[in-house]
Amino acid sequence: MLFGDFPPVSKQQWKEKITEDLKGSPYKKLITRTPEGIDLKPFYHPDDMKGLEYLDALPGKFPFIRSGRIQLNDWEIRQDILVENIQDANKKALHALHWGATALGFIIPDELILSTKDLDELLKGIYIECIQINFITHTQAAIIIKYLESAIRINNIPGDKIHGSVSADPLGYLSVNGFLPGSMSDEIQKLTEIIRESSATIPAFKTIAINAFHIHNSGGSSVQELGIALSQISEYLDKLTDAGLKPHEIAPYFQLNFATGSSYFMEIAKNRAARLLYAHLISSWGLRDETSARAYIHSTTSEWNQAIYDPYVNILRGTTESMAAALGGADSITVVPFDKSFRKTTSFSERIARNTQVILKEEAHLNKVIDPAGGSYYIENLTHSIAEEAWKFFLGIEKKGGYLEALKDGYIQKSVKETARQRDLNIATRREVLLGVNQYPDTSEKIHEDFLSQIAFPEKEGKEKTDIEKLEKYRGAMAFEKLRIKVQSFSGEPVVFLLTYGKLSRRKARAGFASGFFSCAGYKILDNPGFETVEEGMKAAKKVKADIIVLCSSDEEYESMVPEALSNNPGNSIIVVAGYPEGMVEEMKNLGIRHFIHLGSNVLEELNHFNSLLGIN
Repeated sequence: MLFGDFPPVSKQQWKEKITEDLKGSPYKKLITRTPEGIDLKPFYHPDDMKGLEYLDALPGKFPFIRSGRIQLNDWEIRQDILVENIQDANKKALHALHWGATALGFIIPDELILSTKDLDELLKGIYIECIQINFITHTQAAIIIKYLESAIRINNIPGDKIHGSVSADPLGYLSVNGFLPGSMSDEIQKLTEIIRESSATIPAFKTIAINAFHIHNSGGSSVQELGIALSQISEYLDKLTDAGLKPHEIAPYFQLNFATGSSYFMEIAKNRAARLLYAHLISSWGLRDETSARAYIHSTTSEWNQAIYDPYVNILRGTTESMAAALGGADSITVVPFDKSFRKTTSFSERIARNTQVILKEEAHLNKVIDPAGGSYYIENLTHSIAEEAWKFFLGIEKKGGYLEALKDGYIQKSVKETARQRDLNIATRREVLLGVNQYPDTSEKIHEDFLSQIAFPEKEGKEKTDIEKLEKYRGAMAFEKLRIKVQSFSGEPVVFLLTYGKLSRRKARAGFASGFFSCAGYKILDNPGFETVEEGMKAAKKVKADIIVLCSSDEEYESMVPEALSNNPGNSIIVVAGYPEGMVEEMKNLGIRHFIHLGSNVLEELNHFNSLLGIN
């Protein structure tokens, strides 16, 4: 009865107290706008829960927002394996299963044409009735289904014991490749046959992949990822029913493949919103049962977030991302190895990726509680906001004639590219932080000895001329990485000298900012405790042959500092002012100052300009 001793605090009282503590600053400064276009408030209250219809929903019950499970929040620990050599892939699969994986994902390149013998060799020693088996391939889905049907017949395995998926996904294939192996009508006919065959013999095996992770890895937002997934589901339902299937014959075979990014609470809420919206979309076709309306979600940690510098931070990213996926109720999770962005993954990096999930289960016990975020004022509201915005985006695509028409029209690509452009700008201006890349880089770090440029910066592949514009996969860190590689390849190491002078608090703050700014390019930073005179500082800069001299002081002291620094500059060094002293900028420009670095700077753009001035191309 402890809370009975305290009077209830209204939402208005909380807001008034926050406004008082802000001491004149506007309350709206605390509201954050996400790339999804959602405004995050600084606090949430029970009043914010009013009107949310699904709050009384139970786990395992429609609309499945709180999970399709009713006991444990258990998920499959999946390791994905690129099949380049059949025997090697089999060995890697057996090793993964021995050391913690409970599911496998075989990535089959289009150029590798599988035979029955190949599949026998690939699955040798693997009990397919005990392990979830997934095949990431579109072009060979039919061959794999026929093989599995034959395997259960020969080995007398009950068909309902086979779990996993095959990525038959003509819409996704078209989106990322810009063309299809055949016509769309032929592809839908093949998919229809796959569904009919698999449902009769291996009914628990998923055969329609909704590969929404392509949207995330092209720079799209969570709302776009979810809205586009809904649009693809709707498109498949329309086309497959036109081909003769019934809705209840289609719905159980969808698998939603999402990426999980670094926005922790957003990703938890995204999975919850995905189940809610999926259930409502499927129910519009007259289906509300668990088999049809309960979404199966596979989450893969983000590749867009990975970086080649300070790569062990990728382990931390993968950890928080897989935590979000687990707490959001994903049915299976793949953690991308930390080195996938710059080399062929190693047994060490693959072990770390597996063990991340093992620890989340066995030590953090995240598999024990279903939907631990349920009831949180913040996450419930975030779930509602994502669902609302994703549904709007989905309806916008439907107005264009559905996913395929919107893709042909370029609407999908344009929407994703605009979000990616804004995210790139946020990274360039450091509004979005990539640790070790645009904030807190390790300036002493060199490129990894196993670095492969073709992996880190792959050239565009596929046809020169495609049927439609395709979605382009990339990483958010790439532009900064290319800049830094140019600097490290340069014959000399650019030296940035921080000329600190005047008031201690201001010079230290601006020196810290300048150091972080130029460190992003891998320049050598020479900080200083402070000089008694500007002339003394300029002499010290000349002695170390500084390429760039950054003046670090207060706005008031710049009035006398700038002219003195310019008069003592031998002419070889670039003079930069840390800050943007309003009222003096034009005067400084007239004196000869051309460079100001401040919180509003586009860091990437400025550093590329400095590279150009230093002859680094």
